[in-house]
Amino acid sequence: MKKILMFGAILAFILTSCSDDSPNATNDNNNGTNKPGFLSVQINGDGWQAQQNSIVCIYTKDPQLGDILDIAGTALDGSQITLAVSGIEPGVYKFNTDNMEFDGIVGYTYKKDGQIQNPFLKTSQVTITAHDAANKTVTGTFQFKTNNDEFTGVNGSFGNMVYTEK
Repeated sequence: MKKILMFGAILAFILTSCSDDSPNATNDNNNGTNKPGFLSVQINGDGWQAQQNSIVCIYTKDPQLGDILDIAGTALDGSQITLAVSGIEPGVYKFNTDNMEFDGIVGYTYKKDGQIQNPFLKTSQVTITAHDAANKTVTGTFQFKTNNDEFTGVNGSFGNMVYTEK
């Protein structure tokens, strides 16, 4: 239960801290010296790509809650993808309420009729395929489905994500 609350809080933090719709928003990873990598996915068959200057990647080491990797990015249309993973080492991290798995959450936020929409997540999987601690980069894949299969994200990938450590 503690992990569920932790990820809910982290996801809420990411969604609110990344809510700047400005295409010129900046972050710690895009300061002119670091490249923020890429974040993309196919949502219901359509390509989705985060603007490079909107990508945020933060790794938090908390002795009580454990390691958390947060990744977020915003597309030109203002929609956002967020990932929260309970680790940074290569492996598979899943979210599935039926199986009580809560260590890899993907969020999708979009605007409809001027209102922000956050469809409920049914399942997700984040796979970290590479972690380079020396260069502070992480690479991987992800997928997700929302309740009622309203949105399905497949072939998601993130690469050369330079993370800030907290």
